[in-house]
Amino acid sequence: HPSITDIHFNNCFGNNIFDALQSIFATDKPLNTIDVERNDIHTIGQTSIPDFLAANPPVKVLCLANNMLKDEDVVLIANALKRNTQLQELTIFGGEVTKVGVDAILDVLYDPSSLNSVSDCNHSCVVYGIEEFDFYPAEEYSYYHLHLHNGDDGMGDDLDAHNQRALKIYHLLSV
Repeated sequence: HPSITDIHFNNCFGNNIFDALQSIFATDKPLNTIDVERNDIHTIGQTSIPDFLAANPPVKVLCLANNMLKDEDVVLIANALKRNTQLQELTIFGGEVTKVGVDAILDVLYDPSSLNSVSDCNHSCVVYGIEEFDFYPAEEYSYYHLHLHNGDDGMGDDLDAHNQRALKIYHLLSV
């Protein structure tokens, strides 16, 4: 239907989710939200999700929470986020992700190895759920929270991509 902008398929597809995802990803209709939470997504090496994100579609929100994603999946998604400027919210938790996957997301959002690497980071996407994995000490939480959430302090003080980039460069130079 032409007026549908949000798609929510929660806990309803099981192993047949990839057929539904392929149909969603192939549509030329502008979608704001794709929510496929709790569908036991096992990619088994399939790259349709990162390929979709790398194509920079006009989707604003993607929820992949409570699926069976692994580190390999999250690393591919993180690499796709490097080229994506449209996605504003990504939710990933409840899978089989370890510190390897979390670090891949963190590096895409904030890589302090050089000014160029900071500049090349994704400054538009807020990633929710990674903090649920709790790999970092409490005293480091605010630092990681800032970069996971691209400046969203949880009180509505969101920074646009330009200001988020400036904040990250400032942080790099002030350390």
